[in-house]
Amino acid sequence: MNEPDLTPLETGKFDGVDPEADLDALERREYRARTNLMVVIPTLDRHGKATGEYAVITESASPYMVTFRVDRDVSCTCPDWQNRAPAGGCKHIRRVIYEGKETPLPAEDESAADYFETLDERMTAIGNRTIEYETRAADLRRVMATVLENLPDSADIE
Repeated sequence: MNEPDLTPLETGKFDGVDPEADLDALERREYRARTNLMVVIPTLDRHGKATGEYAVITESASPYMVTFRVDRDVSCTCPDWQNRAPAGGCKHIRRVIYEGKETPLPAEDESAADYFETLDERMTAIGNRTIEYETRAADLRRVMATVLENLPDSADIE
């Protein structure tokens, strides 16, 4: 199996870019790895130590196993990796790399306690932001309803 280049791509590359244009295949996978809703969960042995395998759960609830072990090549159970093994890794491998940069993932034989505490904090923050966004959206709908109610009859809005 070929060894992917595990170098994270520069974040600025994706600012304001159309993901369907201007990006090569690796950059598109990196873009999807960063923007698709995915959760990375390290698997643990019976002692609570990381095994070097990470469950990557996608927004469609599809779980894929990504392996980063000292004694093995990097791999993923997704069809893209199994059938093509693209240079630089599939989007799930890229997500584990990105996630490890954002919140250090426990390496093989390390405790995962700190990671799960940080993950819980991040999930709480996301939940709080969701509530905030829903409140803002409701406020915006009320404002728009008021604006539409007060438009002159001559206004032609479709």
